[in-house]
Amino acid sequence: MAPDHKDQIFGTIGLAPGIEDAMVKRLTLGETGGPARTSYEVRLIRTEPGFAVYATDITRLVQAETVQRDILQTLTKTFASLTIGLTVFDRTRSLALFNPALIDMTGLQPEFLIARPGLISFFDALRDRQVMPEPRNYGTWRTQINEMVETARGGLYQEVWSLPTGQTYRVTGRPYPDGDVAFLFEDISIEISATRRHRLQMDLRQSVIDHLEQGIAVLSDDGSLIFCNAAFGALIGIDPDRSLVEMRLHDVIAACRERSFGTGPWGDIEQRIASNALTAPIRYSIALPDNSALALQVLPLGRGQAMLTLSKHQSALLNAAALETG
Repeated sequence: MAPDHKDQIFGTIGLAPGIEDAMVKRLTLGETGGPARTSYEVRLIRTEPGFAVYATDITRLVQAETVQRDILQTLTKTFASLTIGLTVFDRTRSLALFNPALIDMTGLQPEFLIARPGLISFFDALRDRQVMPEPRNYGTWRTQINEMVETARGGLYQEVWSLPTGQTYRVTGRPYPDGDVAFLFEDISIEISATRRHRLQMDLRQSVIDHLEQGIAVLSDDGSLIFCNAAFGALIGIDPDRSLVEMRLHDVIAACRERSFGTGPWGDIEQRIASNALTAPIRYSIALPDNSALALQVLPLGRGQAMLTLSKHQSALLNAAALETG
């Protein structure tokens, strides 16, 4: 203890006649000639002769409390700025913490949340406001909620709620070692809409390409078949969607060679694509034994990817051998 702190402590607490039998007080005193400050917890206890004064240096404790308070304020500001709704239920399953985003997402009244409702009451309120899917059997719904909490305690709970309003929430339950359970409510409506829109666009694109008479196949830089329309599959007799293994360049070339009864520059095409030596479009006309012909194009797509196109046409003038036309 600094030499002048003793006098400052006695001067601060005073010893008035009406003082209680015991008193606890915190004091923060400065050092003479310097900015350093020391915090004390002072205990004043009445004894037979008079008073006993105990002063304990709690500077580190006060500093730790200050840091904790600053962290709590930072977390509070962070939670307040989150767009994800947050609820934390303590081990007694009472609401212990929530953030403003939860109010915005659920429409629950702040007074209701401040009153620390129980877990079932909270989800009852969500159900009443149609902020959770309507249970098919209300009699077993409460049991399902309890099971949901138990699942969350195991760190496994995550569910997507499609609401009657058209919104979609992703609800995640996260357990904590002390028995608390946090639930995160994330509005993924835009994400889901974008995914559905993208899927519809992809399905439409696939449908359009499948209706083309020209067969189209795309190979990745590692030789994997990443796209094949219906016409291409029909022309060479493959169905990648039903294949149990991934089709690769060699498999596609083998199917083409078999379909054309061995004719055609398939070995050269395979070598060029495999060695990434395809720098310009190549066109072939491949005669088939039934007097039909396959018009073949091999086009580089960049980054080692290649596209094959096939179209069938009739011609009585074609020779039986494959003729390179470009």
